[in-house]
Amino acid sequence: MRKHSQWPLVKEILIKLNDKGFKAYIAGGAVRDLLLGKEPGDIDIATSAPPEFSEENFAKTLNVGKAFGTVIVVDKGFQVEVTTFRKDGPYKDGRHPSYVEFSDEKEDAARRDFTINSMFLEPFSEIIIDFFNGQKDLENKIIRTVGEPKLRFKEDKLRMLRAFRFASQLDYKIDENTYQAISEMVCSIYHVSKERVINELEKMSLGCASCRSWHEFLKSGLWSALNEIKREIELPKSSDFEEFGANDLLSYYAFLTYWHNEYRQLDLLRKVGDWPFSKKFKTQLTKVMQSYFVLNSDSAFFKKALAFDSPQGTLALDLWKFDVVKNRRQTQDLDDFIQLFLIISDKSGQLPRPLLQGNDLMALGMKPSPEFQKVLEKAYELQVMNKINSKDRLIKIIANEV
Repeated sequence: MRKHSQWPLVKEILIKLNDKGFKAYIAGGAVRDLLLGKEPGDIDIATSAPPEFSEENFAKTLNVGKAFGTVIVVDKGFQVEVTTFRKDGPYKDGRHPSYVEFSDEKEDAARRDFTINSMFLEPFSEIIIDFFNGQKDLENKIIRTVGEPKLRFKEDKLRMLRAFRFASQLDYKIDENTYQAISEMVCSIYHVSKERVINELEKMSLGCASCRSWHEFLKSGLWSALNEIKREIELPKSSDFEEFGANDLLSYYAFLTYWHNEYRQLDLLRKVGDWPFSKKFKTQLTKVMQSYFVLNSDSAFFKKALAFDSPQGTLALDLWKFDVVKNRRQTQDLDDFIQLFLIISDKSGQLPRPLLQGNDLMALGMKPSPEFQKVLEKAYELQVMNKINSKDRLIKIIANEV
């Protein structure tokens, strides 16, 4: 930890708080990561000092979270959150407490989401303060809420998604009672903004145990609630995700778009269009599925080759491979396509760039017309399929045809 970029500022804050008689600990996720031997992301401090003390005793502070007891100390480009021990008032919006009361470290730990995130560390003595057996759950690789699961999720509905995200990132299992509470409360997920849902799904998709976590997430009913479909539908197993090779949000959504299309359960492309995904993500997903539907069809080889020769072509091909295996179809068409594409592609595994452009056709006397693009497409097919690398030769062939 002492090599962490925030440590000099963290150390300065801790010493100043301690010198004035206040308790001050490293809190939450940073403690979890340190116990796991990982470099923490951000280091946060929890203290018995009121927020006014931090405002008055550090040169530069931001009080954007002062209503909740948080003051951000800023120095030399680094920021550290310093939060007073607190207990939360009622959560009226399903995300934030309506007010907080300053308290002690035990009540502060009791308000946190999961046991593995509820610990404090006194860094100078290296004493761990653990009121809710977070260390034991770390050892047993369990995601468990602090206290009653339904109460934790009623307070903050996002915690249901965070359970799956942590399970994915840490390769942990969700405690049975915690999972059951999620399954019974899925309909309340509408309180969470779609932007936050997407953020959690992105993180979950990148975890080392994402395939299992996505399956458990689907099985819980959260996916059905988010997409307004029946829970009693055929769901992919973790082994399905693994076989396909899902490893990021785009690949999971491509697979689930394929899956729901197969079972006619949901038009996921339309649903994605209604959600605040980035324009880039929406475009990529659309292109994956367009390419897949061409590849897994009776289209001519060259049309399939064009569909595959795109940034999303590999994902589309993986969907085709999965579909062939899942439906126990003959692999001949798939194998033949791959072999022939390898023959016509260049050393980089891509189709060569077109030799002819519109101005070349105009030089032949052609005027722009609806046939213009068709001639260019025909020229490109002749070039690729016959491995023509001479522009003059291709022009002669096209001149004879037009």
